[in-house]
Amino acid sequence: MTAVLEVCSVSKAFPGVQALREVSLDVCAREIHALVGENGAGKSTLVKILSGLYAPDEGEIRLAGRAISHFDPHAAGRLGVAVVHQHIGLFPSLSGLENLFAGDLPTTHGRVDWRRMRAEAQGLLSELGIAPDLSRPVGELSVAERQQIQIARALRRKSIILILDEPTAALGDRESAALFALLQRLRQQGLAIIYISHRLEEVSRLADRITVLRDGEKVGTLEAAEADRARIVAMMVGKKGTPYSFPANAGGEPPPRGEMSMVSPFFPPLLQVRDLSVNGVVKGVSFDLHAGEILGVAGLAGSGKEELVRCLAGMTRARAGRIGAPEVTPQVPSPATARRLGIAYVPGDRHGQAVVTGMNVRENTTLSVLRDLSTLGFPRRSDEEALTERMVADLDVRAASIEQPLATLSGGNQQKVAVGRRLASRPRALVLEEPTQGVDIAARAGLHQIIRNLANEGVGVLLVSSDLPEVLALSDRVAVMREGRIVATFTGEEATPESVMQAAVAKSGTPYSFPAMASRHDRASRQEMSMVSRFFRLPMREAALAAALAVLAVVLAVRDPAFATPQNLLGVLVNSSHLAICAAGMTAVIIAGGIDVSIGAMLATICMLMGMMLQAGVPTPLACLTALLAGLLMGCLNGALVSRLRVPAIVATLGMRSIWRGVAMKLTNGDWITDLPRSFERLGEGGVLGIPYPVLIAAACLAIAALVLGHTRAGRSAYAVGDDRAAARAAGIRPVRTQFTAFAGLGLLVGIAGIVYATTNPPIQPNAAPTLELITITAVMVGGTNVFGGSGSILGTLLGVLVLGVIANGLTLAKVDDFWAQALQGALILAAVMADIVRRRLRRTGGGAS
Repeated sequence: MTAVLEVCSVSKAFPGVQALREVSLDVCAREIHALVGENGAGKSTLVKILSGLYAPDEGEIRLAGRAISHFDPHAAGRLGVAVVHQHIGLFPSLSGLENLFAGDLPTTHGRVDWRRMRAEAQGLLSELGIAPDLSRPVGELSVAERQQIQIARALRRKSIILILDEPTAALGDRESAALFALLQRLRQQGLAIIYISHRLEEVSRLADRITVLRDGEKVGTLEAAEADRARIVAMMVGKKGTPYSFPANAGGEPPPRGEMSMVSPFFPPLLQVRDLSVNGVVKGVSFDLHAGEILGVAGLAGSGKEELVRCLAGMTRARAGRIGAPEVTPQVPSPATARRLGIAYVPGDRHGQAVVTGMNVRENTTLSVLRDLSTLGFPRRSDEEALTERMVADLDVRAASIEQPLATLSGGNQQKVAVGRRLASRPRALVLEEPTQGVDIAARAGLHQIIRNLANEGVGVLLVSSDLPEVLALSDRVAVMREGRIVATFTGEEATPESVMQAAVAKSGTPYSFPAMASRHDRASRQEMSMVSRFFRLPMREAALAAALAVLAVVLAVRDPAFATPQNLLGVLVNSSHLAICAAGMTAVIIAGGIDVSIGAMLATICMLMGMMLQAGVPTPLACLTALLAGLLMGCLNGALVSRLRVPAIVATLGMRSIWRGVAMKLTNGDWITDLPRSFERLGEGGVLGIPYPVLIAAACLAIAALVLGHTRAGRSAYAVGDDRAAARAAGIRPVRTQFTAFAGLGLLVGIAGIVYATTNPPIQPNAAPTLELITITAVMVGGTNVFGGSGSILGTLLGVLVLGVIANGLTLAKVDDFWAQALQGALILAAVMADIVRRRLRRTGGGAS
């Protein structure tokens, strides 16, 4: 067979770590080539090199016979390399549909073709046999649905090689079976596939050849026919007589159950759950968790098992039901209730909830027990180090030191730290969601032994895992969920793969089988539900803001009839025009993950420069064109500092603010510019059909900004970059270019705003618009744009501008001191931020609109 991909003596080193050392392998067309190894063996590093995220230090990559020294993710995609990364990939604030096409949005005449996207997505998902809700933000979907979208995104591109890094880590058996069938079809069609998994049963089932890595080096490549499990394990760990006792799903026997693990009346329940219901997905669930017991919860994706454990930990709000213990009055589940009951929860969403990647190993491990390790509020460093060293040794965390940043560890080692952090609190009840997801065989066996030891010490363990052999190997009892209810409970001896799956998928007597894909009726129903969902998923924040604006206007009109006169209302619009133009650009910058606090100084400098040219007799059109170019250049300078030199946006623009204020003062030595040409003044006085030019200009700028952000590749890329910069880069989006473009666009709009401001606020002053930055950011945040990036809309920003304009006008009519106007602006910023926090919290706990 022809080698599609050749890796030739590739090496890669990081500070203190040799990740890869002269690794070579080849992958042929019509082949599934498995790549296995313990955590830290170098698999993920090799994948990132092949996807263009890393450049090799030495060696060569050949693709279809062509030598590629280095290429970025965008180029890799064009060359036919499709990658499903273990973690990097999705944008929580964007819809599933946009995530599916991220980095490759189809356009027609420059606009995103949404209809074509939906049609192509429907066909692709039908082929895959999956049905995630593409109309919802990915952040609201389950881990399994997110993984499905990530796989579908990689497969929709015309690729010659597909690389999957732990693709079934968050999938249930049905979803995994559908994926395996698809991979077999893709192989028959000529695709070359690299498959990375810690689940050796998957590797044995799928692979034609298996390459084993250990400590960054290639140990060997085996034909699947000669690669028995024991031989693969020995090659991975580097010795035949491994000290680990592998669980059943890894080729050995599960750890023996201790005496305390056997549930009996002598061991009272540690945790009592009664009639628990969650948001329609968990329906009246009741069970007891005993001391020393491991209670496994099995079920297919969507059965409600993930929502159940998240509710017990207080992460999801319960609609009904109580949890308690014999000595504690039953209470509504909440984080405080979980602490009182001694419940420790290890989330399945590792990067989103389980660890803090910006901290190091020590800080992550001790984060939950800092109070116990502190004196007068100051952590005792020696105790922190001792606890972390013990957890690192017990869990076999592969780290250069306990001070190593967690983000530099492999996925499996990050998972060990996540488990260790919860174990540090010595919980009475340990709730584990996918505890060995992305963990290698040796570490998995070690974690299993630790879980069993905890049970033997009297800790109650609630285990939720999509890996059914893991549940069967560890559990004393197995509760099976289907459609939000516990439909069967088996003892450890009664629980078999057949009995559990029979209960999980169908009523008694109904044969179990893996469907190849969703039925046509199911797809039609799902499409109908999505249409209904899209109808009701109107911009509720914007609607609420519009209602508040209307109420505010009515109140002001009743209090002072002068407010409601046409002249006054038109004056509000004119006075808000320059603010609306700047706010449109600021919305794009914040969405892309930046911020600009220099726009007031930029506007003042532009106005002074334009005024000097007009006084010197330069024609008005040329002076206005100069203003636009000056604004564009200023925006490009800010963009270069932030995106290319990676100066923090607040630092870069704060520095430029001082510079431009100084320039504005120096241009005329502080003098005002008066006696502007009549042709220029008419720009602020004239209009069309009674609508002033400044209002028309602002409306045009807002409309164009809304079109660009909502319906062009550049605009949608800004949302992706602000949501997750690393994921955007992995998807082939260029974050540097995207953020630079946003700042440049803001500069151009500030140039337009400068023209409008100068015509409506004569004479031109060097200290013009002293608070423009604060007012603009306030309007954008009140309008619903997330200050951390990734979400927002021009409609919301327009409403925010109008709210501020109406309030300012009302305060002026009421002759309120300027101090209160500024205080109100600060209060509005705090209110907007708090509204975002509450909305995210409600969404996370199930109390918000979906």
